[in-house]
Amino acid sequence: MKLSWEHSIFIGTLFFVASQVFLKKSFDHSDNYIRTFVYFTLAITMMSIIGFIIHSENVITKLNNQHYNAFIAGIFFFIGLILWIYSISMKTNLGIIRSFMAGFETLLLFSVGYMVFNEKINTPHVIGVLAILGGVYLIGKKNEP
Repeated sequence: MKLSWEHSIFIGTLFFVASQVFLKKSFDHSDNYIRTFVYFTLAITMMSIIGFIIHSENVITKLNNQHYNAFIAGIFFFIGLILWIYSISMKTNLGIIRSFMAGFETLLLFSVGYMVFNEKINTPHVIGVLAILGGVYLIGKKNEP
C-alpha cells in the first residue's frame, strides 16, 4: 500500500510531535542539551542502521549526485537539529518554537523553490505565507513581557 503525500505528512507530523514531547520532557531535570542531542542522534543512528540492514541490497550502489545531495542534506539537517534541540532546552514553549520554525521555514522554502527550482508562486501561495507569518508574529507577540 502506498501512502499519499498528505497521509505521509500527517503521520510524520504525529511522530515529530511525539518526538518533541519526549525532547521537552528530557529537559525537565537538566539543561544539558548536548547530552540530550547525543542520545537523540544515537537513536536516529540506530534506526538508520536498521534501515540499512533491511534494505542493504538497495542501498549499496555506486555513488552518484543523488547520494551526495542526500549526504549533504543530512549534514545540514544535523546542524539544524543541534540548534533545534538547543532551543527546546531553553524552556521556551514548544508551540512557539514550532510555529516560528514553520513560518520561517515556509518563507524560505517558497523562496528557494522559486529561485532554485523555478517553482511557480501564485497569489494564494503569497496570501497563505503572509497568513502564516502573521500568525507566527501574533503567537510570538502574545508571549512578550
